[in-house]
Amino acid sequence: IWQTFDVMFMQHPEFVDWLREQKLHAHYLPLGFYPNQYSKTFTDYKYDVSFMGSAQTQVPPEDDKRAQYLKALREHYNVRVFGRGFDRCQLASSPFKTHAQQRKVFSQTEVNLCLSFINTPHPFYADKLHLKNRFFEVPATGNFLLCESGAEFEKLLPPDMVGYYDGSIEDLIAQTGRYLKDRNTRKEMAKRAYRCVHSHHKFRDRLASMMTILEQYR
Repeated sequence: IWQTFDVMFMQHPEFVDWLREQKLHAHYLPLGFYPNQYSKTFTDYKYDVSFMGSAQTQVPPEDDKRAQYLKALREHYNVRVFGRGFDRCQLASSPFKTHAQQRKVFSQTEVNLCLSFINTPHPFYADKLHLKNRFFEVPATGNFLLCESGAEFEKLLPPDMVGYYDGSIEDLIAQTGRYLKDRNTRKEMAKRAYRCVHSHHKFRDRLASMMTILEQYR
């Protein structure tokens, strides 16, 4: 099927590498955000930690890493979960539908989580991460994000903009506590991330990159 496309844009760098090994014209293009949907939003803090997203419904409930990490965090902090599918994991959550709801929750949360585990049982993806919309949307509202560390992620938003943990539950708990204690550092990091995403990571910027790449094939 890949041979039917002249040029392909993929958001996962390893997939791009594989396609290029097949002698195909593949280019890395990550996600972005729409500034009219995710603008600067600040309200009073209500939650220590929140996560907005879906459960890993393609794996058995006991293997859902998002639920595992959130349950572990709940033993230490005030964690609020918004999204679908977590009831199957015996994890209470609240539904959400609109961008306005997301902006409000991001601004009410001291540490916003980005759990980037891939929703599939295939063993190839067991130790891989997948960039999520929240990675750009939370910083776009001027609020603080905590995410798994990875070369792709840190190249897009360096560690002086986003909080990173090493991927383990233990370090997630530790880094969450660290940033909850240091509101000034969180705010300074969030300011830098806000400037970066609005300067470089809008979907308009992605379209401009696509047009530049396509010029090579004219």
